[in-house]
Amino acid sequence: MQVVREAVDTGAKGLQDLLGIMSSCRSSPRRDKTNLPATEVLEVPAHKRARLVGNGGINIRRITSETGARITALEGKKSNFVLSLSSSR
Repeated sequence: MQVVREAVDTGAKGLQDLLGIMSSCRSSPRRDKTNLPATEVLEVPAHKRARLVGNGGINIRRITSETGARITALEGKKSNFVLSLSSSR
């Protein structure tokens, strides 16, 4: 039981040290959010979904490989897609 108590005490001390370092670096959240990925929700009419996706998903794969975007269909919303664009490209 002594070993567990020492491990918990060491972990608590390490956590306090880490929180102290973090509070000395930044006292509030960043206001500049320019490095976050851009997200856009596109509503695609039902009759155009197949054209967006393409045969076997070829259009989606091409868009993601050329732009670095991540495309996700929204759960429960068959005509909505989420595009996440990373600023790294």
